[in-house]
Amino acid sequence: MGIEPNILENKKRHIEICLNKSDVKSSCNFLKFIKLRHNALSDFNFSEIKIKEEIFGYSISMPVFISSMTGGSKEGNEFNKSLVKIANYLKIPIGLGSFKLLFKYPQYIRDFALKRYAPNIPLFANIGAVQIVEFGVSRVAEMIKRLEVDAIVVHLNAGQELMNANGDRNFKGIKESIAKLSDFLNIPLIVKETGFGISPNDVKELFKLGVSYVDLAGSGGTNWVLVEGLKGNNLNVATCFSDWGIPSIFTLLSIDNSLKSNIFASGGYETGMDIAKGIALGARLIGVAAVILRVFYDSGEDAIFSLFSEYEHVLKMSMFLSGSKSLSEFKNNKYFLSSYLLAELGVFKQFYGA
Repeated sequence: MGIEPNILENKKRHIEICLNKSDVKSSCNFLKFIKLRHNALSDFNFSEIKIKEEIFGYSISMPVFISSMTGGSKEGNEFNKSLVKIANYLKIPIGLGSFKLLFKYPQYIRDFALKRYAPNIPLFANIGAVQIVEFGVSRVAEMIKRLEVDAIVVHLNAGQELMNANGDRNFKGIKESIAKLSDFLNIPLIVKETGFGISPNDVKELFKLGVSYVDLAGSGGTNWVLVEGLKGNNLNVATCFSDWGIPSIFTLLSIDNSLKSNIFASGGYETGMDIAKGIALGARLIGVAAVILRVFYDSGEDAIFSLFSEYEHVLKMSMFLSGSKSLSEFKNNKYFLSSYLLAELGVFKQFYGA
């Protein structure tokens, strides 16, 4: 039995809609209000700069990963396979799209079990928090085992589901299910939002539930309420949420430094300077997604290699120009905030009790 045509069409439409950035980009991610500190007396060789990271039992080339996007459709599966091969060559982690449909169509598991193309990098599977409740911890854990991945990403996407006419409405039990899955697994569990961010207090609660890493996935990138609004021809409702959410930098600037080694940041990070600023604020890794989708479909695989070469050079240049040989030095007070951002951050901390 093949996958229902409406499911495939939905996934195809998601890709088509996300390719038009201006239609689905949410409000500002505030990265432009951060400045990196310039050091005119950097007294070392540029070649000494090190940006490699050790994580998930692998050595990766830079503190960047390709975040989960899509899967299931023919276009999505081919896209994922190409990206996984590229990521393995570049030695950067990559996440796959949700494997939800495998519970109904297990015969398609080979389209999601892509570790054979990624022997040298961390590969993440991906499932919604609601699906852990729906299918049960043991079934989800068994599917994760069959996919032979290095970590599992559990995504929180209430906004997207509520905007989808056929989306989930009952989120009761997601916290308990996340905690149980964490206990059940012998690989790291990452919880991420999907473009609306995670508050400092929610970060703390997730770690108490046993989560290994939190990907803030803040506002300022793709807004999935707008995506669903476009797909369902319901922009009157969707545009009410065009500036909803928490930019990742607000949470990064509000949590204890002791937590940051287990924090990933994503949500509108597109340029090398975006990545440099996120790392300077203390994020362990920076996730990129929509920009990869657009570059791939606009210009092909070679353009992805060029983009990551730019990321590497801009990050290293930023480190050198701030007097930093290592990532740990770069995270040591190498930035300052504009007066506008300081004011907004003060309101944020007061409102969220951070």
